[in-house]
Amino acid sequence: TPEMIRRKFDFSRDYVVINELGQRLFERAEQCRGQRRQPERERLGHRAGAQFQRTLAIASENLAAHFNLAQLYFYGVKDYGNASKYFVLFDKIARKNDNVEPDLFKDLNYNLGFIHYEVRQFDKALAYWSQLSEIMPDNPNVNNALGSAFLHLGAYNAALGEFLMLSEVYDGLVDGLGEIKPYRD
Repeated sequence: TPEMIRRKFDFSRDYVVINELGQRLFERAEQCRGQRRQPERERLGHRAGAQFQRTLAIASENLAAHFNLAQLYFYGVKDYGNASKYFVLFDKIARKNDNVEPDLFKDLNYNLGFIHYEVRQFDKALAYWSQLSEIMPDNPNVNNALGSAFLHLGAYNAALGEFLMLSEVYDGLVDGLGEIKPYRD
């Protein structure tokens, strides 16, 4: 605003503002759907990443920047190597900090498990998803992930156990629907 300029406010090193800009750019990138808008999505994603990198140049242990970069690489550009790098850095820094929102560890464990699963490191995927299972014991997505990892590791009974727990959730959903009748005009 003119008042800010007159008073010589400088937000160029305010990492809260920089992270917020990065987050908004990332959200805008996610809204770009389809092949036609892919170049715009990539451009906005790169701009978002540059903002988070600016934050890290100012505050190298900024949790928001590490987590947002990891999310950007994981969901935005599907660069699982860089996603893993920033998730691991986030985890290392966050474990030293008591103020971290517990839900972030859910995303962290699920996504790191997925990354290891994608590169066929099923034992590491299992380790992350097992941690997640302790936090979210009745989550069907976690049961499915664990069952898949156990299956690839040849632990068939453990896989079956996870899939049976998953089937109980879905049985409850189907039972709740009542009798299903064909549609008639």
